[in-house]
Amino acid sequence: MPCLLEVKGITKAFPGSLALQNVDLDLNQGEIHGLVGANGAGKSTLVKIITGALSPDRGQILIDGKEVSFNDPREAYSSGISIVPQESNLIFYFDGIENIFLGNEAANFGIIDRKTMESQAKRLMEQLGVDVELSKPVRELNPAQRKLIEILRALNYNPRILILDEPTAAMTKNETEHLFSVMDKLRKSGSSIIFISHYLDEILRMCDRITILKDGKKVATCNKENVTEPEIVKMMINQDIKNQFPKVQVSPGKVILEARNVATADGTVIDASIDVKESEIIGIFGLVGAGRTEFVEALFGARRIIKGDIILNGKVMKNYNIYRAIGSGVTLIPEDRLSNALFLSNSVMENLSMVYLNTISRIGVINSRAEVKNSLKLIDNLNIVPSYPHNIVNNLSGGNKQKVSFGKWLFGNRKNKVFIFDEPTEGVDVGAKVEMYNIIGKLASEGAGIILVSSDIEEVIGLSDRIMVMHEGYSVGTINRENFSQEKILSMAMGTEVGVRK
Repeated sequence: MPCLLEVKGITKAFPGSLALQNVDLDLNQGEIHGLVGANGAGKSTLVKIITGALSPDRGQILIDGKEVSFNDPREAYSSGISIVPQESNLIFYFDGIENIFLGNEAANFGIIDRKTMESQAKRLMEQLGVDVELSKPVRELNPAQRKLIEILRALNYNPRILILDEPTAAMTKNETEHLFSVMDKLRKSGSSIIFISHYLDEILRMCDRITILKDGKKVATCNKENVTEPEIVKMMINQDIKNQFPKVQVSPGKVILEARNVATADGTVIDASIDVKESEIIGIFGLVGAGRTEFVEALFGARRIIKGDIILNGKVMKNYNIYRAIGSGVTLIPEDRLSNALFLSNSVMENLSMVYLNTISRIGVINSRAEVKNSLKLIDNLNIVPSYPHNIVNNLSGGNKQKVSFGKWLFGNRKNKVFIFDEPTEGVDVGAKVEMYNIIGKLASEGAGIILVSSDIEEVIGLSDRIMVMHEGYSVGTINRENFSQEKILSMAMGTEVGVRK
């Protein structure tokens, strides 16, 4: 196959870190090329350079053998390169058509031609064999439909090169299969795809070749037939993961937090109960729509309760809300960290210190030296990369953003009693997952109670001491570790087997 894109000797430095060092990559016409690496390996930086969002310090980009340079993404679009980013940049109050053609609107005599855009979008959907309701505001669509709109927007530029950055992170199995069929059609039509995913089984299934990055350097480029998943993992993090779910053996203490027969005002939680003990990890598992996220939001005071009790250290909480939860040592690391946990345009230090600024302030004046000192300590303890405290959070990889999102609860040696993690490893690679598992285990070993919500059943089983299962707004049972089985947990989650109601 002829070489379409060549990246040669790309080097890029940021304050405090060398993000890429002499990286090469080539992409053939009609090829799907996988790009993998641990968080902080340089994947995002490389993609930003290829798409014109960043300029390299050294190196070349060649298309069809001719060197090109981009000052901004629009120039990359003009050269046939489009990207579907990991983090959605759709405008949720715009409908599908408005998002697809944003900045590239069809117009007659300066007046936007809606009919032409609708016709063009329909042709794109027919080519891909997809059907999305484009007249709805995208906030009313599910994550898979939103991702398809982003793909349609990228394809509207008629790209020869399409970059898909973690496109399946929020998709169900069926939605993922649909996306893969779209990718196959694009490959057969001659389009070339750079596919980034932390799901290595997807990489090995869909890609012709795979490039592995580690610490800003290219480790290898392999044909998929010549490499296995364990070999890729070893190249990514330079170690074998024999125990993917590190478990600290600590005897649970007294009950810290208890919820009895809780129901929420919006009806998403009907009757759910749980208790969490010191030094214990209790998992919550349920299928989509079970009410997992809504329940833990209620435990954090972020969702109004109309029935039941929240009990902290044996005391029934009255007028429970977020402020009372935080004051009592209860913390939530939410599923949607980008919207609900981080200020993306602020620095790592500003995000880490935001919750407990009062501990380093006097009469409204922040002690900058204490802020820097505490932030640097957290950055080191959590291995946030790059380690420069003034880095803008939006420039970090997904795994490092997640570390910042729960690092803020540890600022100034704060000892919280309960940590609620909602999908803590969604969108991060296997190396970063193990780092997070170790952090969660360390918090438990120090006496904190952990509530872990995850749609990954292996993760819940691997980390938890007990698992509470939810089905359609109810807690249907709690299973002790010695009785864990995927079959039993899934049966309870589907409502076909009911455990002992708490």
